Amino acid sequence: MPTLQEKYLKRLEGRKPSKKSYEMFDKMESLKTKPLHNRKKPIFQYTKDDVFVYEHPSVSQASFSVNRSVSALSMHLRGHSKLCAGFIWRYK
Repeated sequence: MPTLQEKYLKRLEGRKPSKKSYEMFDKMESLKTKPLHNRKKPIFQYTKDDVFVYEHPSVSQASFSVNRSVSALSMHLRGHSKLCAGFIWRYK
């Protein structure tokens, strides 16, 4: 099965690649070399009264533990809401 980069390069065959094409390819290569476990960012869970509850290793695991979507928790961490699932969340 061809990789994402191979599919992208095959689609560009016969065309003159643009600067954007090269930038996209470089971005895919950089993501390929960076392991997934290094992209995780720990977050802290607090009650409404600002009492520490738990440290989660990633946003996805935290969202799973409180049965909320990753996007809802991410939006809260970026400041779009005061609470998510009745808790305050902060990056480590």
